[in-house]
Amino acid sequence: MNSTKENLIDNNNVINEQQEHKEIHVKRKKILVLGSPGVGKSAIVTRFMDDVFYDFYNPSLQTSYKKIIRFNDETIELEIVDLEGQSEHSILSFNRFSCNINGYILSYSIENRQSFELLKIINNKLNCNFGRTDVPKIVIANKSDLNNKREIPNEVGKFLAKDLNCPFLECSARSRDNIDRVFYTLLVEIDKKEKNFDPRSINCRKLYEYFAKKESIMLTFFFIFIILNMV
Repeated sequence: MNSTKENLIDNNNVINEQQEHKEIHVKRKKILVLGSPGVGKSAIVTRFMDDVFYDFYNPSLQTSYKKIIRFNDETIELEIVDLEGQSEHSILSFNRFSCNINGYILSYSIENRQSFELLKIINNKLNCNFGRTDVPKIVIANKSDLNNKREIPNEVGKFLAKDLNCPFLECSARSRDNIDRVFYTLLVEIDKKEKNFDPRSINCRKLYEYFAKKESIMLTFFFIFIILNMV
């Protein structure tokens, strides 16, 4: 009888250990935030991470933040890399920043037209690096609280996101409007793209069609790259 009780206790311990192991299983996702200097990338990240807003501009170098969240009934360790601001003449290859990155936030400010135009160049660089045009990403327009200084209409941002085949949101780090929604929307996009990803979609034909329509200059560089790698 005692032996039976001991066996039941042992079995319960095993079950409890298995449940505990299952409960603490954590998935890891990594997001890279891109955009011009001054669009509020760091403000967006710190508002989401710690719910704080710093009312001053502090140019940042690459900074990484981590936070445990719940998403789709799973525990996610979300790492967000806040990359220093890019400009038209300083965009480097994202290869060294792309290791294990699951999704990208392409950010601009509604009061800065140049930051909006830069996103097209950043997106082209991403497509070129990955050899595909369906990289998980979201276009966001920060500083929606400064509507009186707006240079980019909401419809224009939506049109760009539609052209890039990704979601679009306006947000405000200052007022916290849509901040959480930005990151959870991107996680949905990552989940969707990872489930539907087909390695056969990475080919020169798709890139040819894309760059032929978008950037003839980038197309030239792309073919030069292919030729140099074939030699």
